[in-house]
Amino acid sequence: MINKTFVFDANIWFGYIISDGFNYITTLIRKNNLVVYGCDKLIEELQDNLSKPKVAKKIKTQLQIDDILRVVKELTVDFEITPSFKDCKDKDDNFLFDLAIQSKSDFLVSKDKIVLATKINPPPQIITFAEFREMFL
Repeated sequence: MINKTFVFDANIWFGYIISDGFNYITTLIRKNNLVVYGCDKLIEELQDNLSKPKVAKKIKTQLQIDDILRVVKELTVDFEITPSFKDCKDKDDNFLFDLAIQSKSDFLVSKDKIVLATKINPPPQIITFAEFREMFL
């Protein structure tokens, strides 16, 4: 077991959901008893992405979306954030840094180039999902 805490960008959740890898990520979290923080804004972003017409080929009903969101909520520790971070070039992603910093997470996991390039001090360390996965090999 790794005794670290994490925040996953919505793009990590979304990518694994639409690529049939959702079981992989859920199993990884459960098997390793990982602490992954989430917040209302993260769930809203994920719900918006899952509701887009281009996703309808993969996820056909609102019930499927509700089930996915329920599992994500079960796998994450809900954390209430106070908006304060303003240094991400994509202002819509500032909440991720608020969540990671305020929850005192060790890692923020993303595949977004803007998020990955954002400099913050103090931690969390910003890493790709490949770097995250290597922790468990």
